[in-house]
Amino acid sequence: LPPGCAFRERCPRADAACLTEPALSAPAPGRAVRCFHPHEEALDNEIGVVS
Repeated sequence: LPPGCAFRERCPRADAACLTEPALSAPAPGRAVRCFHPHEEALDNEIGVVS
């Protein structure tokens, strides 16, 4: 895969930051996201993990 976010070519929120791989962060207990621009709705999903 090319460097950076794997979704940047098809993501409407992608920008120059997405040329590097985002770090994994935990915005809330039981939640994980690897995105510079996560949707608030995605952080509240039923599955609990967004990547």
